[in-house]
Amino acid sequence: MAKKMSFADLDNKMSKISPKGSILSKNAFSRVDEWINTGNYMFNAQLSGSIFGGFPNSRSVMLSGDPGTGKTFLTLNACREAQKMGYEIIYCDTEAAVDEDVMVKFGIDPDRVRYQPIGSVSEMRTFASNLIATIKGAVESGIEVPKIMMVLDSLGNMATSKEKADAESGHTAKDMTKQGELRSMFRVLTTDLAEFKIPFIITNHTYQGFGMFATKEVSGGGGAKFNASIITMLGKSKLDEGNAKAKEAEMKQTGIIVTSRIMKNRFSRPIPVRFHISFFNGMNPYTGLEKYITWESCGIERGKVYDEKTIDKEFPKWSDAVKKTHNGVKTLEEYKEQFGWKSKDGEMLFFFRMPTARSIAVRHLDKQIAPSELFTPTVLTEQVLHEIDDKVIKPLFQLPEIGSMNQIDFTELEEIAEIVDAANALDGEEEND
Repeated sequence: MAKKMSFADLDNKMSKISPKGSILSKNAFSRVDEWINTGNYMFNAQLSGSIFGGFPNSRSVMLSGDPGTGKTFLTLNACREAQKMGYEIIYCDTEAAVDEDVMVKFGIDPDRVRYQPIGSVSEMRTFASNLIATIKGAVESGIEVPKIMMVLDSLGNMATSKEKADAESGHTAKDMTKQGELRSMFRVLTTDLAEFKIPFIITNHTYQGFGMFATKEVSGGGGAKFNASIITMLGKSKLDEGNAKAKEAEMKQTGIIVTSRIMKNRFSRPIPVRFHISFFNGMNPYTGLEKYITWESCGIERGKVYDEKTIDKEFPKWSDAVKKTHNGVKTLEEYKEQFGWKSKDGEMLFFFRMPTARSIAVRHLDKQIAPSELFTPTVLTEQVLHEIDDKVIKPLFQLPEIGSMNQIDFTELEEIAEIVDAANALDGEEEND
């Protein structure tokens, strides 16, 4: 009988030929080791599936959108948070958009940032390739290299070699080389950046697509779309807060509400999120969470806090509609069991759900607060955030495990049938054409 080679033997032989490869459970080449906070918990959830996540190391993330949608703002936030985790920053700027003063205002240490002006795609490719070669050489020599995060702000503003040559010669023909140069750049960089755990944050412009139902498209073509692990499309609406500083300066608009929609994500479901960027105070990390805060998830919700004497008096007056809003409780004892807790003073307190209330009940504070107090670390403590993350955010945002037929939700068959019918109808139209 012929001798049999095991898969482990094959792996060992191939590892001598190609050391980067190995059994996947032992291979950390493209594994995400840590997440860099975006500065907003809901944006973290959208990118990674957890409010304690954010930008993945070893992957590329593209923030695309119209001017003024917060792309550079979010990028600078990431630089500050990355520095807190020990990263040094390489900031490739194609728009002359930032300087030392801007970075200091964002809490970034400028002595830990290499600022790299970039004029063209080929210049970016050459610089990044030399960076990788320098790091690779140091590692092979046994030298410990610093943790690096690289930023490109922005991809859409880079010229091509042909575009620059045409400008110098006065030629006005349309440049058709940019997408090819960008594809080449991403092919050269993507796996090397992953090997050395260098997160790559890219900002990009958008343009109006063509067709009957035109939508926004990211510039840069397939190279940008295929190589980024995450692509977000940012939009905005104005925010008028009646801010005292704004009134003083005779300004009406005090910030923007950013809507982030996922075009591509390898880590979480494509659920849109919204958060607020203030021109006066930056970005509150808690905005957007209000949609996912409930009494059942973390003991915080619009309503009132009553003592036991008040509840004993009021419960008999409740209508069936009020009882329905309290999980359909039938008896006072049932209500007390679900909505009561013992305060720090030993007193029994109870939550009364009231969606129209001007106050918010907070169990761990044993009181009700004004809505303006919600987005603070006193209310949204670390423990509360973990409760929201475990009970609401992760089940909603994280991708499902698809391991066997037993895990398929067959209740969706009707929806799948409608999709198939629609696809068949489109095929018929194309044949008629």
